[in-house]
Amino acid sequence: MPFEKGKQKTGGKVKGSKNVKTVEWEQLGDFLTDKGAKRAMKVLDELDDESYLDQYGKLLNYFKPKMQSSTLDANVRTETIIVNLGEGEPNG
Repeated sequence: MPFEKGKQKTGGKVKGSKNVKTVEWEQLGDFLTDKGAKRAMKVLDELDDESYLDQYGKLLNYFKPKMQSSTLDANVRTETIIVNLGEGEPNG
């Protein structure tokens, strides 16, 4: 049955309400930044130095992207230009 212009909408999602998946995603984010973060810090704190640095580096990738090296290959040509700022004939 096609939609008839001027007829009021019935059923479906209420305008402005959040999708179920959006609500679940926000709840996961809240867990990760609250309880999950506290537990992760506790676990990291109990690791030996080598394991700690390994796991810390892996987590850090989510907060600070890796820097990439870049190179520049260029041919630079320099010339000396003499400019006469005084009176008289210009140097050539």
